[in-house]
Amino acid sequence: MPPRTALPRETRFRKGYDPVQVDRFLARVRAALDGEPGAPRLTGADVRRVGFPLVRGGYVVAAVDSHLDDVEERVVRADGASPVGSAPARPALLAEVLSGARGRRFPRVRWWHGGYSRREVDAFLDGVVAALTGGPRGSGLDPAAVRQAVFHLRRGGYDETAVDDALDLIVDLLLRRRVASPG
Repeated sequence: MPPRTALPRETRFRKGYDPVQVDRFLARVRAALDGEPGAPRLTGADVRRVGFPLVRGGYVVAAVDSHLDDVEERVVRADGASPVGSAPARPALLAEVLSGARGRRFPRVRWWHGGYSRREVDAFLDGVVAALTGGPRGSGLDPAAVRQAVFHLRRGGYDETAVDDALDLIVDLLLRRRVASPG
């Protein structure tokens, strides 16, 4: 059994993340960061995409999410020797998405299915482009702003998985920039 963390817990009547699952994942992260033999390699995306079931009396969701943001940055820092987007296609994909035409940046779901609002996603990405190119609209963009982006579902909207993958690339880029120039 992995060691317990010092994360706050909900009361027995409220739901939070399953402590056993959270502790197990954090033990896996510690093993990877400590370079233990046989420990799996982790990326920032692995930390960003982890999910836990909700149980009564579990860890407080906001506290775990905040802790995972810090853990993600440590994982990226430990992997800092690799260039941004270690796979050659990743920076090209991100550039293509960010420079794409409004309403056409991502695949769309069928008109009768719900996908992310194209207008909201495009407006958010315009701000990301402004931030990455030094424009005033995007000043202060950090990984937390990208992680916390929320888009409404609309018929015929953007495919959620495609948008989420692009947001992961943006978070990865911002974290790697932070690691490369601390301060």
